[in-house]
Amino acid sequence: MNGGDLSGNRLRHVSSFHRQTKMQMTMKKVAMRNQTTKRLQNMTNIQTIVPGTDRRKFPRYYVGARLTLAVEDETLKESIGLGEPGDISVGGCRVRNLPACPNVKVGDRLGLLLLDQVDALSLHGEVVHHATPDTFGVEFRNLTLTDERAVVGIIKRLHSRREINSA
Repeated sequence: MNGGDLSGNRLRHVSSFHRQTKMQMTMKKVAMRNQTTKRLQNMTNIQTIVPGTDRRKFPRYYVGARLTLAVEDETLKESIGLGEPGDISVGGCRVRNLPACPNVKVGDRLGLLLLDQVDALSLHGEVVHHATPDTFGVEFRNLTLTDERAVVGIIKRLHSRREINSA
């Protein structure tokens, strides 16, 4: 049969080199995510709002400064409105003060534009929890390493502004 199956199609042979390369790439991605997590956990004097036994992959940080969140329903391709993140992490954020909040449902896919005084960051997410009538939780989806770094940058800027304002 010379490496073919019974239907006549050729079997695709993946060399051990390709398997190893793919595994190395996956391990590098995991290592980079772990480094991001460690950097966030090592940031000092940031007020977390979650106890140490939290089930989340990334620590959440309270957003006390002016940060605006433009929200779009990706399914309907229409704007939902402007809100504020109540807290943020590399994994997601809690949205508050969004006038259309009661219309947002768990499972909705959202486009998010996070705006601070320095930068604008476009992200994609999914509503994973509707905590109260006026807040809901969004998990970021398909984050690139660049997106993760940008979120970390926003958290660091919020942290530095709080230190300046409290001094």
